Amino acid sequence: MKRIIAIFLLFFITLSCFSEGDKDKTKTYIEEWKETLLYGISDQVLDVIKQIKDADETRLNPELEKVLAETVSDKVKTEILAYFTDLEYTPAADTALTFIKNFDEIDPDMVTGSIRYLAAIKNPDLKGLLASLIDYDDDKIRLQAITAAGVLEDSGIEDFLLEKLSDDEFPDKFKAEIILSLGKLGTGKSVEKLIEVLENTDNDHTQRINACMSLGELGDARAVPVLKAQLSVNDALLKAYAISALGNFNLSETITYLIEGLKDNNWKVRLQSARGLARKGNVKALDILIYKSKKDPENVIKLEALKSIGEIQDKKGFDYLREVYASNDQPIDSREMSLYYLLKYDLAASLSVIDRVVTKEWNNKRMPALEMTAKNLSKHESQLLQGIYKRFLDCGNYLIRIYGIRGIGKNKMTGFKEELKKLADEDPVGAVKKEAANVLGIL
Repeated sequence: MKRIIAIFLLFFITLSCFSEGDKDKTKTYIEEWKETLLYGISDQVLDVIKQIKDADETRLNPELEKVLAETVSDKVKTEILAYFTDLEYTPAADTALTFIKNFDEIDPDMVTGSIRYLAAIKNPDLKGLLASLIDYDDDKIRLQAITAAGVLEDSGIEDFLLEKLSDDEFPDKFKAEIILSLGKLGTGKSVEKLIEVLENTDNDHTQRINACMSLGELGDARAVPVLKAQLSVNDALLKAYAISALGNFNLSETITYLIEGLKDNNWKVRLQSARGLARKGNVKALDILIYKSKKDPENVIKLEALKSIGEIQDKKGFDYLREVYASNDQPIDSREMSLYYLLKYDLAASLSVIDRVVTKEWNNKRMPALEMTAKNLSKHESQLLQGIYKRFLDCGNYLIRIYGIRGIGKNKMTGFKEELKKLADEDPVGAVKKEAANVLGIL
């Protein structure tokens, strides 16, 4: 009798363990991640933060805020701040301000992360702290505070930055960053000083290059003659940045300078020239940019040319990008760059090409083009992609199914609830089940 009772006890214990294990298997990512954020060790929490970023998930932001305020791990705090910076998520501002106000007591990486975050969300309370941060004796904090002055477009600190730029006792290693921030502030107050920096050949090389960039951003006509003068100097890099800066001016000869720059032997000149041509309506440059995307010896130039073709936003350019995206003879990075700009500017006209690529790749054992396409489509917001997402749900490649589910979630396509419920209940891959369950939670 005792033996029978023991067998029954063992049976119920086993059944109980199985049931608990079964429950764990059916937990969504959100539930698992929440538990780890609340109770995990630092390395586990860092891993979950990475997964949250990769999934573009925002429902756990309140839990992340709580961790940010309470954890003792500077690494965890820094990663959460970086994520909130990317999202431009504002509710953690008070916590970040607390870190900055105690900047002399905590890890400098924490302070710089907080400055970067508050600048990204344009927090006005940061402005009053910048001067003291720029004067603080820590290189990382100083540089980030100078950068933040430009990001915040705080014209109130412009005089302070100009004063530091002219101060012989202020370390030169920070002045190049000051010059960049002056360009981002967008006023004409600093133009004469920046011209002075560029014209003085005794100045630090990086400062002169940054002066080119800032004068280009400010777009003040007083800078045009001095920028043109750099085109004849025996300094390829300075010439490259001067050409790029001229691309910001609406001058009839500017496009000619940039096109000629694409023919320069120095790849850095060609790179900056391609960047300078990335303006809507620069149709005159399309032929040479198409040529460069095919024939330039440097891959970085090929990709930059594709970017500029996309930004010009002309039918001829879009037709070429569709050709690149659809071709198996093109490198995958070129195809991805082309798809990015088609999604950004010409999706409706590109749907048939996307569908053709998906069909062509559907049954291949290796699916780099299909996976690349699905990944990019999963991040895009457009109801036009509904039909393609539906196809992805039936793909034999579980990654494609996941990307289809994410795209449906991104676009709040409530008409897919039945399909998602079926996947959450029946898909043979646990990751797909969890992804479907997660998206069902937001539809």
